[in-house]
This record gives sequence, C-alpha cells and structure tokens, in this order.
Amino acid sequence: MNAWACNVDWPAAIGVLRDLIIAVVSITTATVAVLGLNAWRRQGKTKARFDVAKEFAIATFAVRDALDEARVPMITPREYPPPEAGDDALDPRSGQVLGCVYRNRWEPVKNALERFREAGIVAEALFGDELAQKVTALRRDAHKVATAMNEIVDQAYQDNMDFEDRDFRRTVYSDAHATRGAEDNALTQSIYGTVTDIQTLLRPSLTWMDD
Repeated sequence: MNAWACNVDWPAAIGVLRDLIIAVVSITTATVAVLGLNAWRRQGKTKARFDVAKEFAIATFAVRDALDEARVPMITPREYPPPEAGDDALDPRSGQVLGCVYRNRWEPVKNALERFREAGIVAEALFGDELAQKVTALRRDAHKVATAMNEIVDQAYQDNMDFEDRDFRRTVYSDAHATRGAEDNALTQSIYGTVTDIQTLLRPSLTWMDD
C-alpha cells in the first residue's frame, strides 16, 4: 500500500465524503421539490381557470338554448292553460292565455340567466372587461326578448292584437319570436354572435389539457 494511503485518516475522510454526498443529495432533492411545487402551482392555476371557463361556457350555452326555446314561433295547444271547471275554453289570443304561455316559456330563461349571473361573477374577475362587455350584451338581448313578450301580452289585454304602429309591431314580434339560429332575425344574430365571442374568449382556457 502506498505511504500516503497509510497516512490518511480514513474514518475522518469517509465521514467528510459521506457528508458531502448527503449535502449534494439534499440540494438536488430540494431543487426537484421546488421545481415540482412550481409546476404544481402552475397546473393548479390552469386547472382553476379551466373550471371557471367550463362552467361559464355551459351557463352561456344554457341561456342561448333557453332563449331559442322561449322564442319558438308556434304556440301549441298544450301550452294553453286549462279552463276552470264549468268555463268555456279560453281565447288563445287573450291576455290571460298569452300571459300564461309566455310566463311558462320565460321560466327556463330566468333560471338559465341566474346560473349565468353566478358563473359570470368569477369569470368576469378572471377574464376582465372584454368578457364583462359580452355578459352585458347577452343580458341586454335577453331583456329585449322579455320586453317584447310583455308588449304582446299588454296589447292582448287591451283586446287588440294589432299594434297601431306597424313597424313597432314587426319589431316586437321579431324580438319575441324566431326560429333557432335564424339568419334573417337581427336579435337572434346578436345573441348568437355574443355567444360565439364568449366562446372565443374562453377557448384558450378550455384547451389546457392539450398542452
């Protein structure tokens, strides 16, 4: 054995080497832990953003679909309220009947708008003013539908289904009724356009799992 090997304090040297290895392992472990924690935090934020976007997208589509159903042009007999016992059948053009029809049609819209409002509180905070503007636009269009329905009912209660102003009548019925996705209906196109804009704003947050 070489002389220098005989003169080395091996227990002490081994102890230093062991401490060095432990230190290196500890630093490596700490580094990996920090990197992993940062990645987890980023993933957590991305997942939270995805959840908010998903809920708001569902709520938005629910409003669009509920408005489509409420605005179906044809009113079917099953939508009319049944007459009271002993009474004659109600006039389907009366304010009482139309009020009942539109009230029942609006109920799902009201529920969808409430979900939209709740989901929008967080979504607006997360996505900012651009989304907030779209939220306001969709609510405004929904209000136009409700206003048009109320105008029709009010006119029916006056026993007059013919508005004196023909242009106003055309606008009212165009806002209250339209086929799904009608390209010749301005309010429908406004509603669908806003929904598309919201979808565009949310899409990057809805594709995080593809990254």
